[in-house]
Amino acid sequence: MKKKIVAVLIIALVCSVSAFAAGSKKATDRHGKDFGLGLNLGYPGVGLAFRYHDDNVRVLGAAAFSYMGSAIAIDATGEYIFATVENDKHESIIDFSAGLGLGVDIPFSGSPSLAFEAGLIANYDFEKVPLSIFARILYRPTLHFGDPLTMEWFGLAGSLGITYNFNLNKK
Repeated sequence: MKKKIVAVLIIALVCSVSAFAAGSKKATDRHGKDFGLGLNLGYPGVGLAFRYHDDNVRVLGAAAFSYMGSAIAIDATGEYIFATVENDKHESIIDFSAGLGLGVDIPFSGSPSLAFEAGLIANYDFEKVPLSIFARILYRPTLHFGDPLTMEWFGLAGSLGITYNFNLNKK
């Protein structure tokens, strides 16, 4: 029962990761406000990638099967875009961001863990179709809720992914 309560609390923390997202220097792109779904490869595993992006915030994350830890893993990172590359129409094509977030691993056997994430993200938006590809590298110290409670201070992770973006702009 205690493990289930801890797992629910960790998932609630991951879902509230957008509180870490900072305002963006120039986050508008040719797609405007959007929500994306797609494929994630790498950390936290093979699975679903998701993204929310508008003028002031972008949240990027994944829900996946962690093949390294035999676990279901969820993570999300709120991002601050600090540099963009624009096309001739002054639309952002490639952006680079820094982000903070949380990740949780819920193993099939054993105790869950909570990771605190700091990352660098590169994102490319295709010009003709609402697709984006991303690459990210994360520093992630991890708290393991076992007996005893332990902290792993050094951890690196990376992932590549693609999302199909649904336009959320009101017409």
